[in-house]
Amino acid sequence: LLTSGILFSSVVSKAQINVTSGVTPLQLAQALVGPGATVLNPTINGAAPAYGIFTNGNTTNLGIDHGIILTSGTATVPGSNTSPGFTGANGFPGDPLLSFAGTTYDATRFEFDVVAYDTLLTFNYVFGSDEYTEYVNAGFNDAFGFFISGPGITGQPNIALIPGGTTPVSIDNVNCASAASAYYVCNETGGGALCSATNCPTTTTTEWDGFTTVLTAQQQVMACDTYHLVLVVADVGDGVLDSGVLIANLLAGTASIASVSAQIPGQPNNTIIEGCTQGNLKVKKITAAGPCAVIDTSANCAIDTLCYAVVISGNAIEGVDYQNLPDTICFYPGDTVVDFDIIPIPDGTFEPPYDSIIIDLYPIIDTASIDSGCAGAGLYLPLHAEFYMMDMFLDAGPDQTICIGNPANLNAISNLINYDWIPPPTLSCTNCPNPVATPTVNTTYTVTASLGPCMLTDDVVISVNNPNPVAAGTGGTICVGETFAVSASGTTSYSWAPAGSVANPTGQFTTVNPTVTTTYTVTGTSPCGITTDTVIVHVNPLPVVDAGPDSTVCPNESVQLWASGGVTYSWTGTLLSATNIPNPLSTPLSQFSVYTVTVTDENGCSASANVTLQLFNPPVANAGADIEIFLYDSTQLFGSGGASYLWTPSTGLSDPTSSSPWASPEVTTTYVLVITTADGCVDMDTVVVSVNDEPIVEVPSAFTPDKDGHNDYLKILRRGVFELEEMVIYNRWGEVVFEGHNLSDWWDGTFKGQPADVGVYVYHLKGIGYNNKQIEKEGNITLLR
Repeated sequence: LLTSGILFSSVVSKAQINVTSGVTPLQLAQALVGPGATVLNPTINGAAPAYGIFTNGNTTNLGIDHGIILTSGTATVPGSNTSPGFTGANGFPGDPLLSFAGTTYDATRFEFDVVAYDTLLTFNYVFGSDEYTEYVNAGFNDAFGFFISGPGITGQPNIALIPGGTTPVSIDNVNCASAASAYYVCNETGGGALCSATNCPTTTTTEWDGFTTVLTAQQQVMACDTYHLVLVVADVGDGVLDSGVLIANLLAGTASIASVSAQIPGQPNNTIIEGCTQGNLKVKKITAAGPCAVIDTSANCAIDTLCYAVVISGNAIEGVDYQNLPDTICFYPGDTVVDFDIIPIPDGTFEPPYDSIIIDLYPIIDTASIDSGCAGAGLYLPLHAEFYMMDMFLDAGPDQTICIGNPANLNAISNLINYDWIPPPTLSCTNCPNPVATPTVNTTYTVTASLGPCMLTDDVVISVNNPNPVAAGTGGTICVGETFAVSASGTTSYSWAPAGSVANPTGQFTTVNPTVTTTYTVTGTSPCGITTDTVIVHVNPLPVVDAGPDSTVCPNESVQLWASGGVTYSWTGTLLSATNIPNPLSTPLSQFSVYTVTVTDENGCSASANVTLQLFNPPVANAGADIEIFLYDSTQLFGSGGASYLWTPSTGLSDPTSSSPWASPEVTTTYVLVITTADGCVDMDTVVVSVNDEPIVEVPSAFTPDKDGHNDYLKILRRGVFELEEMVIYNRWGEVVFEGHNLSDWWDGTFKGQPADVGVYVYHLKGIGYNNKQIEKEGNITLLR
């Protein structure tokens, strides 16, 4: 806030009325009356929180700056319409004067006498309610009235009427759907139950859901007579949801006129700016009879003189804040008006918000006039006037930041009423307090406020922002099936497209998983608009992996695997000769073995494939039990378990590819049987054929040569290599009963052509075995018949 030569500060109240409650009836009367009106005998009947004195109305859209407030709940009305139901039930009864509206509750009643100095009595008012608009015509017709009585008036009429008629003001009669909608102000941001949102505000400065425009109550009266006024407001139907009435500027003519050289908009009446304006107090000569007469013009007092003592109060100091005033003013014969000026003394000290000067004029009793038959000053009323002094101030408003293409609403606040803004090209007006600025670059606007010789300047800077550029970051390359992290910066919100492959299409940080190379566009929104940027995510295809066909293999065999499609390979599975080559050897151990190969191509993309190896049934080769034979004997081998056979070595075998060849080895031999199943699986087994070169030579211990075909001959039993040289059989007397020299020589049990006797015989034999080994043997033979 800048001043010419002196730095001042100002008090700027927020946008709502300021209410002082708990005031006396006299304080209410003083806040209500306009210049020169005289109020007598004020009384108030209501809850203390329900009424008060208000100021700061110029910051709202109520239309009245200051005065008194009477409500059916609480006088402290919040500064915005945020409560769904503003209620302050005070527990007081209703008022019979408002019975025209229904049953009343929570009434507040202010009544007083007023002296009329003119023939028209007026005052301004605004009625508001939180019953709007849900309860219009619903039986909750909160109401108020201004009732007047006195000379020339019949009864006690209500003068709070819709302009141009006789209908009282109430929520049923004045609303956006009534015939009197022109007098209604919507205060609900959405329009409420009845109103169109287009006719309602986006921001509010009072809690009431609706209120009237500024209306005027008026009544023709007789000058110099006294009238009685009753101002009353109440809830109707129930005590819920508050209503209230703001009242100001009661005028009834005046004998004293307080004025200033220039009225200051938005400030109390009779405000003086130090160094810029001054005040004046005039007292008129009213010659009519009655309590408002100033000069007694009766027959005995035609040339009488009347003087007033000037009594000063208030917080302004006479001789310091303003020049000295006269102690007495007088009407002399021939005078019609007397006056004096109130001239402030600039002191360079800012004293917010006001210094007050209260002037009371008290009639001085003229005893000489009384003695001569004149009533004198004792019959006349004192006069009252108030002035307010304030320092000049100017505030160009806070610096603002706007988006290019948007306007900036400038709003200079000053008590100097003339404005001049520069630079002019981007301003809607240069001589108003609140031009609209449309700069395209950062601009400093200077406002000069002036009034008479006074002048102040202040600056406000409007910064112009362009839409913030959005940055989509750096793209990259991925493989099919992978995700890629993208991010944006620079704005306040983001939107990615195409959204189908974006995890969070509105995220600043998100991931994408395109299947083909994709250009993503991010749209960034900032307070000043939108911008876009792109990022490309390249997508490489996955390698085509071939791990070969599934197959069946023989147990315990190694199988070479084959893979293709990339530049590096990684195998997993059991018993691999290597894991990092395309063609390792594998040895599966279970019936079904799955081998997985992961192939990576030159782009670093990887894919996998599986190959399953199934095992054939295990082959079981059986070469039979080991065998012992005598030299030059043969034995048959028996192999099983295969579809084909191979015996090794083949020495001594009749057919080495037969499953059951004859074997005639001359030495002990281990034969290996290799079988091949129908599946091609191989197994092996062994059999040992032991060759005994020690012959077995035996002679039966008995025989029965009875020609029955059974055991009729005595034969030498032998196994292996043995050549008989001789065999001699003796009877018990030592006679040779038989002699043979070949194994084919058998004894038939005769001796000298006759059957030999039954009995025991002794034999002796000798011969040659393998490698000419001498063999001899002897024993007993029993001949039986």
